[in-house]
Amino acid sequence: HAHHHGSDDEHLGDSDEEIRFETATQTYWWLDRGWVENTTMSKFVDHPARFICSVDGSEASMLGLNFCCEWLMKAKPQTHVTCLHVFDISKEYLPPKLRREYIGQTLDSYLVSSYVPSRYAIHMRDKKGASTKLRLEQLCASMTDTDFFVMGFYGAKGKKKALMIGSTAGHIIGHAPQSAIVVHPKCTFPKGRPGRFLVAVDNNQASVKALLDALALSADYDEITISHVVTDPIYPPNKAKMLRSKYEYLIKGSVFRERIANRRIHFSFLQRPDYDTSVAEVVTSYAERQRLDMICIGSVNARSGQLNSVASEVVLISPCAVCVSHFKNVRHADYIEKRRMEMRTNDEQMKQVVSATGDASP
Repeated sequence: HAHHHGSDDEHLGDSDEEIRFETATQTYWWLDRGWVENTTMSKFVDHPARFICSVDGSEASMLGLNFCCEWLMKAKPQTHVTCLHVFDISKEYLPPKLRREYIGQTLDSYLVSSYVPSRYAIHMRDKKGASTKLRLEQLCASMTDTDFFVMGFYGAKGKKKALMIGSTAGHIIGHAPQSAIVVHPKCTFPKGRPGRFLVAVDNNQASVKALLDALALSADYDEITISHVVTDPIYPPNKAKMLRSKYEYLIKGSVFRERIANRRIHFSFLQRPDYDTSVAEVVTSYAERQRLDMICIGSVNARSGQLNSVASEVVLISPCAVCVSHFKNVRHADYIEKRRMEMRTNDEQMKQVVSATGDASP
């Protein structure tokens, strides 16, 4: 830019420079915020999946266990499941099927007929005065070598059940360090055919984790569709095109080479017909039409029991099982501030170069 004289022009120049800086910062932030290092990705795909199944004697919880044992573990000989039952020692009035002795016997007879003892464990744990959801969160946090928490799901009880995830399920999704797999009563799993997964992505680390989880859960010859929802009915916006390039490059990288060798993976855009149709409705409608077996979706800010994220709504209305993925303890605000400081440093260095050389050209 040419040099101008006068206070108004100088002020205008400063404003224009600040706008350029902010635009560049936002661009770099958008491109970088979904990045995950190769070493971090490798640790999620380089070992067999390990599951926790919460079992309380209900039909929903046994459905979750059956889903895990009969599909997710069946084709992978080194996977492992820990059945976890949290009981209240003061509730001796419960029906026999809900008491810990009966549940323990049921689990043992079910698992011993399917797997060798090295592939499963049964943990019966006292609530110790805490609520079930807080005790489960505590136990999940202590089981650092596990990857997925599997739970059966009937939804919330009461008048607001159409708008909320159940208290325990919502709490675990939002607070447990493991990715949460939610299994509805209407869910089915493939028998005698490859599994079909949908990974709903945006440009964030949680979406990358959803892809990693899909790779960990899928088996040879399974189909994985990576999809991004766009509003433009004709051409995807530039950011959507960039996102497609990112994931196409990602799945061809060396970290995933062995994992994708025998899987069918492709990227597609899902069109959002109007603003009245939510992103979750677009995703779940596609899953229903294609008769998919599981939706994997990242949740950057999952919260207990409230519809404040796409992932929460997908859990509520999905026709199939849902895996909610996240990277815990990732603070995007810190990362953005770090990028801003880097940009300001670069900007100051550029000003010094211009002052030293007298070159005011861009």
